[in-house]
Amino acid sequence: MKKNLIIFIVIIVIALGAIWYLQKYNTEPEVVDNTNQNTNDTQEIDVSDWQTYRNEELGFEFKYPGDWEHKISSDNFIYLKDSNKDYYLEGSITDLIVISTSKLPDDYFIDDWLREWTVTREKYNGSVRNIKVNNQIDAVQGFDYLGTYTVIHFNNNKYSINKVYLGSEDDYLDNIYEEVLNSFKFLD
Repeated sequence: MKKNLIIFIVIIVIALGAIWYLQKYNTEPEVVDNTNQNTNDTQEIDVSDWQTYRNEELGFEFKYPGDWEHKISSDNFIYLKDSNKDYYLEGSITDLIVISTSKLPDDYFIDDWLREWTVTREKYNGSVRNIKVNNQIDAVQGFDYLGTYTVIHFNNNKYSINKVYLGSEDDYLDNIYEEVLNSFKFLD
């Protein structure tokens, strides 16, 4: 009788543990209907007072908010940040958008680079997708926990337009980033 009671208690404890585990670590994705929700992603940004950055030597231009500032490093990195507010990443003031260019070597294979880049994004629980910048330029966009990266290969050059991930501030910055991308174009 005592043996049966111990077996019964063990079975109850195991069953309760299994129920607790399944409730806590349910792997079924939650289905969310957001068709009628209004998010920041749908808000339009007034770009009428935006500045234009134009670089004849590198052959491109883009627009950025009128109250933002840009700085250019000696290796042609273009750093964009809000002039009115400092944003911090891991305790340091950070630039919000960084644009860089690099000349590609003759033995450069875009498919090899793309495979490696995709693996790197996936390593950090990110993803990669093909997009059109300014509705006409083929690009690849990657996401991971650090930010959003858009890369364009054009005339044996690589153009990178990157945005850091800043948590609660990100909806607004995503909209700014999208507008910067939508204004990016190569000079004729």
